Amino acid sequence: MIFLTGFSQCSSTKTLQDTAPFTLGEVSYQKWVAGIQGGGSGINIFIPVTNKPANVVLDSVYYKDQVAKLETKPEQPAMYIARFSMPDNQNDLVISSDPKSEYGNTVAVKVVPPFPILEGEILISYLQDNKRRYYKADELVEKQPFQYPSAPPKQP
Repeated sequence: MIFLTGFSQCSSTKTLQDTAPFTLGEVSYQKWVAGIQGGGSGINIFIPVTNKPANVVLDSVYYKDQVAKLETKPEQPAMYIARFSMPDNQNDLVISSDPKSEYGNTVAVKVVPPFPILEGEILISYLQDNKRRYYKADELVEKQPFQYPSAPPKQP
């Protein structure tokens, strides 16, 4: 019985890879801010991937204390993007003794990555032959922040 338990735990062990089965281009991030008060802000991480084998599926990215799903656009299938929301420029929480007044407040959920990551690092989660694996990228390039324009004034 102990022997079987040992094998079942080995199969669920998380694996951090020293090298990725795909090639990364210049991994970059860009901060953004909405053009209206309360519109939000965030960070987009751009991961260009080449030479990705068919048995590899990129899934998500851990950044600081958050995780985001990776997505691509049809016109750029080799560019993966992770979108993270930040607390800046978002509507304030309502604090009240009446619980009904606080309806709609959201609680920030902090995610603990499966492996420690330092400032300036991301952890890429992917499946290879249906097995979860992780790769740490540590050379992030900061792009110029993007400021969305404010809404045009209303015409009378």
